[in-house]
Amino acid sequence: MCVKDDKEMEKRFRKNKFYKKVLIFAWHGFFLSLTMSMIDFNTVFPSLITELTEVKVVFGLLYSIMLGAPLVFNIIFSHFMQYYPFKKKFLLIGIYVRSFSFLGMAVFTYIFGRSNPALVIFSFFFWVFLFSISGGFAGLAFTDIIGKLFRKEERGRVYAIKQFFSSLAALFGGSIVARIFSIEEFPLNYTYSLIVGFIGLFIAALAFWLIKEPPSEIGDKKRESLRFFLKRFLLS
Repeated sequence: MCVKDDKEMEKRFRKNKFYKKVLIFAWHGFFLSLTMSMIDFNTVFPSLITELTEVKVVFGLLYSIMLGAPLVFNIIFSHFMQYYPFKKKFLLIGIYVRSFSFLGMAVFTYIFGRSNPALVIFSFFFWVFLFSISGGFAGLAFTDIIGKLFRKEERGRVYAIKQFFSSLAALFGGSIVARIFSIEEFPLNYTYSLIVGFIGLFIAALAFWLIKEPPSEIGDKKRESLRFFLKRFLLS
């Protein structure tokens, strides 16, 4: 009877611990989705680029950076991060750098949106590049952490719960964007939208401070040079 009670208590404790960890990722998913609504790449961001320039190829170039930069730099980041047992600091750095890219776009749009739109466009190549590679950097750490915190059979539930809260936030974010654009004109509408994104990412990162991350197994892995790593990667 006592053994049965102990097993029941252990099961209940594991379940409570699971939902506490899930809550952290649900919090992040909610505010990340809210943030991304502020710069939706199908509506808000193309509209902002159209306000700044009539050259259609600009959005294509920025979108290429957004998609391509993480693919290239994640190879370098993965080489760098594999020698560190704890990845939480890299996750937080990536999120905070990404949030500051929102702030940078907001500041340039507000100050130069009307007087010098070309400067805003040029600055966006830097901010979007920063936004993209920091997202990839954080993504690598995120994947490693979630793999260590949850068993394989638990991860599907984690992503499902996270997706549920992300969907709610997307609806909420869409209503915020609609409200901002109904009461403000360019450049204040985009400035406010980007600032909400900046604040949203900062709030999203708060939950990750509560994570008790277990160390990754590094073992006696010898550090190899980036040059050798890239050569081996390209030949594989």
